[in-house]
Amino acid sequence: MPTSTVPGTVLLAVASLLLLGACSNGSAESDTPSSARSSAAVASPSDAAEPAGDSVPALIGTWDYEFDRAERRVILEDFATLVGDADRIVVRLAFVDENVWWLGFLFDGQLFLLDGVPEGDGGTYSINAGQLSTVGAHGEAFVTYDWSLKGKKLTLTNAEQCTVLAGAAPGCTPETGSAEALMRLVTEHTFIRSGSDATY
Repeated sequence: MPTSTVPGTVLLAVASLLLLGACSNGSAESDTPSSARSSAAVASPSDAAEPAGDSVPALIGTWDYEFDRAERRVILEDFATLVGDADRIVVRLAFVDENVWWLGFLFDGQLFLLDGVPEGDGGTYSINAGQLSTVGAHGEAFVTYDWSLKGKKLTLTNAEQCTVLAGAAPGCTPETGSAEALMRLVTEHTFIRSGSDATY
């Protein structure tokens, strides 16, 4: 894992795909915080199930998805200037409380940080019936998912993603093309609960 300072031009595609987010700039850190170390491994689906249901408290914590070989290749291309290689890459979706979320990556069990925060996206979220909506990219990206929570499995299916037009009338412009495809690659999965502490 890199430990040197890197320019903020990393993740050309990932900056678009992580819920269409704008990522942090600064120095890369590979040290895993204690909360990440304790939950770095992807949980097994056979672990004891937690109560199911569309409730916010049941979401709070961390949820992981491990990329397969083809997916891993795409992610490594985007992190090429920062990460030489990794045998395992996990995307972590975290719900800190009833309002705040973040998304980041673990390379061989190490949460990747830039400027002290996960390289990915983050912001606020809300739940309305069967849909979970996230606001990220410094308030400029709005993504809505159909979702289901069954025990330790959280499934997200993209329903709509858009970029809120800064300074324009309320509303959004739907995103299409590579940004949408990359966003789906990172977020449209069944995640497995990996921990109850979403701090890093």
